[in-house]
Amino acid sequence: MTKLEKLYSIIENSREVGVKLSKDVLQQVEELEEGIIKEEILPALANDIAPRLEPIRRDLVLVVEYHPGEPISVALSRKAKISEIVGAKTLTPKNSIPVRSEEEPEATEVHEPSKHVENTTKGLRVTFPDGTVIWHQAAINTFIETLRKIGLERIPEVGIIRSGYNIVSKDKRPPVPGRIWQHESDGWYIYSNMSNVIKIENLRRISDHFGLNLIIEEGKPGQTPVKVPSYDKNTTDAIPITPQNTNDTNGRDLRITVNGKVFQERNAIQTFIEALKYIGLDEVAKVGIICKGYNLVDTRQRVDGGQKWQQQEGNKWVYVYFSNPTKAKYLFQIADFLKVNIKIEAF
Repeated sequence: MTKLEKLYSIIENSREVGVKLSKDVLQQVEELEEGIIKEEILPALANDIAPRLEPIRRDLVLVVEYHPGEPISVALSRKAKISEIVGAKTLTPKNSIPVRSEEEPEATEVHEPSKHVENTTKGLRVTFPDGTVIWHQAAINTFIETLRKIGLERIPEVGIIRSGYNIVSKDKRPPVPGRIWQHESDGWYIYSNMSNVIKIENLRRISDHFGLNLIIEEGKPGQTPVKVPSYDKNTTDAIPITPQNTNDTNGRDLRITVNGKVFQERNAIQTFIEALKYIGLDEVAKVGIICKGYNLVDTRQRVDGGQKWQQQEGNKWVYVYFSNPTKAKYLFQIADFLKVNIKIEAF
């Protein structure tokens, strides 16, 4: 008899004798049911249904209604997201796949390590305001499932760039033997080659960008999680940026001062755009900075590849799909060309 079957038996026996069950028992039953749905039922459904849905070109949500011993019924909703259906709980299977190189790494001489190294990965636990808790043994699985719940298609607009790639992108970084850069999930490539510190920093930025109020804690299942101190950009020491240390902006928020006017928005992209608007988008266009065939400030919209390459400002399109070091480099070019005083800080 499985643990779930034993718990069902406890429920049935308790009902017969009129004993009220504790919340802990009911919670265990719910978690085990959800585990079976995630690990066994959803992958099977996805493999069978996904090919059949390919002819459908509009968003929809299918709701399966199940009552033991009765025929299954399915309802169709035109809501864009499951989260828009009141009371619905999103369950996502763990189906992200590490993107590996097909080549074998070069053979190296076998040697004994000079010292024993413990695995210091602390693990992550993320709690959403609706009570959803995402907590896996491996921090990367928690990170990826959190992004999936938020919506992978939403993440690129936050503009977090790692080694030239958005952390969630349709672009695959060519793998090299012995190293994994990304995990693939639902046709998206999720950048996964990063430390726990960077994962937490990225989750904070995403939470701030969408106003999600995520609670982020460190620790593995079975341990007491430790809440990560809240991040206050107003009290964090800033790093002055010069043309020589633009790489220090990578993965950080920005504060940009233009002729004494300070810009410090909810994320680096918006800070960058507000600074450009203050300088004047028409003036910035005259600098002639070209990004993949488009002016930094262009009248044309780039629509290929499924990415958010630009942000619309009035009748102009501002290119935003690049890293913070590139933002800083472009700002210094603009300052030199237009003779404006620009100060950049990272924190």
